[in-house]
Amino acid sequence: LCLARGGDEGDNRNTDDEREGEGDISRINVKRGVKGKRSDDFMGDAKDGENMEQRSASDEERYPSSSSSSFSSRGRVGGGASSSEELAKKIGLELGQYFQVQDDFLDVYGDPKKTGKIGTDIEQRKLTWLMAKAVEKTTDEKDLRALFQPSKRYVENVKGIFARLSLRECYLEYEASVCAKIKNWVRQGSSQLPTETILLILNKVYSSRVKKESTNISATTTASTSSSTTGISVVAS
Repeated sequence: LCLARGGDEGDNRNTDDEREGEGDISRINVKRGVKGKRSDDFMGDAKDGENMEQRSASDEERYPSSSSSSFSSRGRVGGGASSSEELAKKIGLELGQYFQVQDDFLDVYGDPKKTGKIGTDIEQRKLTWLMAKAVEKTTDEKDLRALFQPSKRYVENVKGIFARLSLRECYLEYEASVCAKIKNWVRQGSSQLPTETILLILNKVYSSRVKKESTNISATTTASTSSSTTGISVVAS
């Protein structure tokens, strides 16, 4: 900007920003957006007198980027970050991770007729939560090599390793733990957080696993499933 102003002061190519205030470079820079564009080019037609902070808050309510940002916007008290806002972010991030871990689980243990897709994570050799747990838990060097060594029976071999390491049971333990953790956080911030909304989402994620898991697989560990269900079925109460 300074170099541009060093040329002919009468050059009619100077931008509106450059003409607004010769000494007020900070004010001009604030109005700059990505690659020299003005930030208000991205903000749409704001009403007169509506500042950027108000518009940003309005957009966040209409288009929440994630569950954590949505919860935290409702948990704000005053002008700055509060303990309830930080708690809301933790809950949102934990819910997001739980959802992704469950998606990895259902890719292997879900019923395709219920999930609407045939799992391909193992075939595509994706580093999922199950694969990471298998690497963490296995003590057999042969199994460790088989997890990453392509073969004609690769998918079958990997599923066999998952079974030997009891990864389904490992997931159920994780699920019970994360649900208990989130419920505890919700109790801590019950006076300032949208508790009903959070618990509704938690219930939906949990019930998705119950509904979509393959019956043949879940029947082998009915006892552990029943105990887990008992702990979560009252999550919204």
